[in-house]
Amino acid sequence: MGDGSLLSYIMTPCRIYLGLVMTLLLVASSACKPLDTDGDGVPDDIDVDDDGDGLIEIFDPGMLDNMRNSVDGSSLNGNVTGCPVEPDVCIGYELYNSIGLSGNWNPLGSFSSPFATLLEGNDYTISNLVVSGDSAYLGFFGVLSGTVQNLRFNGGSVSSVANNTTKGRFLGSLAGMINPAGRVLNVSSVSVTITGSSDSNENIGGLVGQNDASSLRDSFSTGAVTAGDGADGRVGGLVGSSVSDIVNSYSLGDVAVGNGGDASVGGLVGVNRVGNITDSYASGDITSGRSNTNNIGGLVGLNEVNNTIRNSYSGRLGRIISGGGAIGGLVGLNNGIIRNTYARSDEINGGAEVDRVGGLVGQNSNNARIINSYATAAAKINGGDGSNDSIGGLIGVNQNIPEAIVNSYYPDPSNVTGGTDNGLGMQVPEQDVISATATTSSNGFLYTDWSENDWNFGSAEQYPALLSFRVGSDGVTREKGRLLCRQPTPRVQCF
Repeated sequence: MGDGSLLSYIMTPCRIYLGLVMTLLLVASSACKPLDTDGDGVPDDIDVDDDGDGLIEIFDPGMLDNMRNSVDGSSLNGNVTGCPVEPDVCIGYELYNSIGLSGNWNPLGSFSSPFATLLEGNDYTISNLVVSGDSAYLGFFGVLSGTVQNLRFNGGSVSSVANNTTKGRFLGSLAGMINPAGRVLNVSSVSVTITGSSDSNENIGGLVGQNDASSLRDSFSTGAVTAGDGADGRVGGLVGSSVSDIVNSYSLGDVAVGNGGDASVGGLVGVNRVGNITDSYASGDITSGRSNTNNIGGLVGLNEVNNTIRNSYSGRLGRIISGGGAIGGLVGLNNGIIRNTYARSDEINGGAEVDRVGGLVGQNSNNARIINSYATAAAKINGGDGSNDSIGGLIGVNQNIPEAIVNSYYPDPSNVTGGTDNGLGMQVPEQDVISATATTSSNGFLYTDWSENDWNFGSAEQYPALLSFRVGSDGVTREKGRLLCRQPTPRVQCF
């Protein structure tokens, strides 16, 4: 072996050793370097926006509470470290894990300073929301004018406390009030109860008290909603009073109001003031102790002029019980358009006052129309004790509106008690309502103008069921989706 070979032989282990040392040093150096997820040069441990999307990450109740100090979403309690938007500001918040609350939550945003930015929930859950107080706006948000999306609430309560000064109240699990700039997308509230007081004019909903948002869609609530005695109210399972389109949303909670005062109460919406309701439904019991100033509906209490309720229903073995008023399986008082709907309530009861009671609509007024809709035979419709009650298997009162009822049906009126069925709408044998299709009917006319793009007629033992829709890739086109609900024979629960 030459000297060169010997030297090479001796140096090879040295090179291997030095290489290993250098590798270990590099690994150690990398391990010691602070993590910087978004590569903005700001370590994650001091970066309020680790992923660089402009949204401040929220990890715990304290950070959630600190959002109130910057309702425009520009900083976290004044801290803008790592915010990517010039000049060093952020544009909203996002949950990075589920958060459990404790104690009484102070609502975010007020009438004078609403929460005006984006809260991205990332499908995480805020649990044990408890809000109790005597202020006007009660909910996770007091007043919201920003966007909330992909957020879940699970468990808790929102309740108002009576006082002698606050005469208008707004209660909901998500927000007491949403302003016109607000948007709600894919938000749910599960087992959060909403309870009003007895001393004020109230707007109460399972999700939102007063909804003036630009849109509310793909959202639901399941908690019970209750208004106190004596208070005038607009009370709904999802929304108390709405000035917005509501799309693909539902409520499963019971709704109740006490005695005294005027009330519009609905399984989904108390008063639909402005806007359309599409591809939505409600189920649950609705009870009211109030007199003939009531508007009570399985879906909507009062549907105002020019508003359309379309491809929606109220269903399940629920009850509607009222002290009096306009009472309907779908809508109490309808001043708008109802198209492609149905209602099924196990029991609809009026009270001692003058009632207008219908399987689908209590009272139809102001050139309102009902098109391609039906009520099922499951309902027991009782006008109560009033001597001047008007009762119908489909509609209680139709106020001299020519051609107001189009291709709309109800089966055998033997379920009407406490009065005589008024015959409004098309009365047909129950089996024909169930077994007919858009192209086949023993009567030759039933469902002939009902589109199979909206309805699935099922088997000869099933009522027609509505098809749900989703917005197409162009953001406008409605594309046919899954069956909203297969309504079986009257003796079987739909849900």
